[in-house]
Amino acid sequence: MPEKKDLNIKFRIQRIETLQFAILQEEVSREKLAYSTNFGYGIDPDSFIIRSSFRYEMLCEDKSCLIIEVAIDFEIEKDCFEKQFKKDGKLLIEKKFASHLAAVVVGTSRGILHEKTNGKSINSFPIPTINVFNKITEDISFEVR
Repeated sequence: MPEKKDLNIKFRIQRIETLQFAILQEEVSREKLAYSTNFGYGIDPDSFIIRSSFRYEMLCEDKSCLIIEVAIDFEIEKDCFEKQFKKDGKLLIEKKFASHLAAVVVGTSRGILHEKTNGKSINSFPIPTINVFNKITEDISFEVR
């Protein structure tokens, strides 16, 4: 069986936006920490933009103590967008590329969180490593308008 060829998608970061940031409880216990994550995607076919967002919530004893949500707009080269993302009357972001964008936004979020909590005790609790390939389980599909 032939191996699937990697996509050669030409893109760049166009915009980084911190959508939400809140420290709700600064003193936390490492033993009682948990977290939740959420990923989101949007697509603007007129501007050839794919948005990937990441929301991270740190919990201590089931109560929110920190929330950060970051979005990155990725501008895709026009020809590449037309060839790679328009399929069967839909706009489709393949799982592998969606996971790559998610990894970029998680890393960016980690840096933003580090800088925003610099000098605070909560700074010693960075966003943990996250296997985005296990979190993004399928292709992302949008209806063409």
